[in-house]
Amino acid sequence: MLAGRIRPSADPLEQMGDVNQRVEELRKRVLAYLEHGAVILLFDARHPDNNGLPVRMDSHVVRVEIADSEDFVDWSDRRALLITYLDENRPAQAQLAWSAAFYLRGKSGPQRVEAHLVPSQVPVCFEPHRLANVERCLNQMGLGRARPGAAEWNLNVAPHVLAEDADRAGWCADKPAAVQQLLEGPGQRAVVLIDTSHGDVVAPPGFVTHSHEEWQVGAVLPWQAVTLSGPALRWREGQQAGPLEFAVPWKRIGAVQDPLSGRGWFWPADLPAQMANALEQLGDVWPVLQRMTGVPLADKPPTPSENLKITGLSPPRPDSKRRALERLVRLGTTVVLVDTRHPGVELPAQLPGRVWLMMVPLGLPNLDPQVATSAQGFTGQMPDHDGKVVPVHVPWQAVMLMASTGGLSVCVWEQDFPEEIVQALHVLSAAQDRRDVAPSVHTLFDREPTGDGLGLSLECDDEGKFALHVSQPISKVPAPPGSPPGTQVRALLELAFALPPPPTH
Repeated sequence: MLAGRIRPSADPLEQMGDVNQRVEELRKRVLAYLEHGAVILLFDARHPDNNGLPVRMDSHVVRVEIADSEDFVDWSDRRALLITYLDENRPAQAQLAWSAAFYLRGKSGPQRVEAHLVPSQVPVCFEPHRLANVERCLNQMGLGRARPGAAEWNLNVAPHVLAEDADRAGWCADKPAAVQQLLEGPGQRAVVLIDTSHGDVVAPPGFVTHSHEEWQVGAVLPWQAVTLSGPALRWREGQQAGPLEFAVPWKRIGAVQDPLSGRGWFWPADLPAQMANALEQLGDVWPVLQRMTGVPLADKPPTPSENLKITGLSPPRPDSKRRALERLVRLGTTVVLVDTRHPGVELPAQLPGRVWLMMVPLGLPNLDPQVATSAQGFTGQMPDHDGKVVPVHVPWQAVMLMASTGGLSVCVWEQDFPEEIVQALHVLSAAQDRRDVAPSVHTLFDREPTGDGLGLSLECDDEGKFALHVSQPISKVPAPPGSPPGTQVRALLELAFALPPPPTH
């Protein structure tokens, strides 16, 4: 598992007062990270030193993903990143000032991910509470310290709250009492912030993946047998395959929170290191704070005053399918659309016979990310409909589309569209002038008749833009309680891809 982190303010990159020095360090780090993998950068879209961005773009933030040092990027200008991108399907070049870059994420080694936030360059669009809002935005994009939708632990404390004569009426020093209050409250749940770095937290395999975790415990099903007495918080979660057992020593709990209201408390001395390190920077507060217990969490900071818009720059399609796939796999999880009828295609044998176009996902989490390419095609592995990992081999002639799951890079080869796709595009294109009698959706095969989860359809919106929607199972999941015997449920991979207008040949 890769370890990701946003470095605290002690990072030299954030302390550099000289802009030229900081810009040069940013540039050097990007080049160093590209030796191990892709880099993600966020820029202030409205920085005055940017040039070449789309005239119609009204975004606040520009997101750039770079696969390697040759990836449509020119490094000759030491003041700006020169990147070629698609503007209305035509190549254009933008100059993004390094002094506008406020976030950088990349690998410092094969198994080490680093992330850097440069507070002095964070755009003003995140005001008020600029740093809290940029971290919230990073979490929503899957780039921050927490998962999307995770609890926000607002540990802000004003010095006067810690004074000897301060009102402590809203504090809760006793952790079991704090959890009990939330379990008896309207939400009947508590999110628990846990320091898992000591190895004494008991949980099923796969639940502990980082040095700290955020788990929920509740007073209603599926939570059972919640025990607040003794040296640890214990509970079970009922699952069809059997109950899951949890035991968290009270010493390892740094905070608790109601996930609905955000109300909660924290115990500074027991916080996970990541949170404690940030508080240690508050020299006038931390020495007093770490002697306190049951400090109320502050209200969540106000969201940005503007409705933030983030735009990603998509690079042009590489010259070959081989180069395109190598680039996308380096960026992360990749999906390839394959016409299974081509000779040489080797896919899971148990696929329904009616499936002639399917997604091959590569680099899924917990799977071997290695993909072998040659002049003839590629070889990798994917989960079949039951979740079993199977090898696949696909010749390039069978590939019509590749895309990163991040959505910034989609490569389409119109000349290799199957005839069914071409016909559907023409049907929908012709429907634009007579919507009263012609459909805006064309179903090529539907998942309803057999219940296997497979589906493929084309859609056309009012502006004449086309999208291909694909649904495909990737594993079995337990049937809901009370389902009839024999009920099968599958986890689906459902994606949509933008397509160009139909070929005119």
